[in-house]
Amino acid sequence: MFLGGGGGGGSQNDNYGGNGGNGGGIIYLTTYGSFSGTGTITSNGVAGGNSTGTPTATSHAGIDGSGGGGGGGAIVINAEEP
Repeated sequence: MFLGGGGGGGSQNDNYGGNGGNGGGIIYLTTYGSFSGTGTITSNGVAGGNSTGTPTATSHAGIDGSGGGGGGGAIVINAEEP
């Protein structure tokens, strides 16, 4: 079982690259007896950041790379009979 890996940062040769997104966590759920509900259980990664700045005739802002998204984590549900 592994955490979701963080995304890589975007190219920042002009100091305007986006950050990489965080990876998802680990959820380990053990229940003895019944397990029910209508909600959701998620362990999602986060989207990477956009490059920043606005290009102008004299700057390179906004032309660096965006960050990569983080990978999803792990969810384990262990339901045992009492």
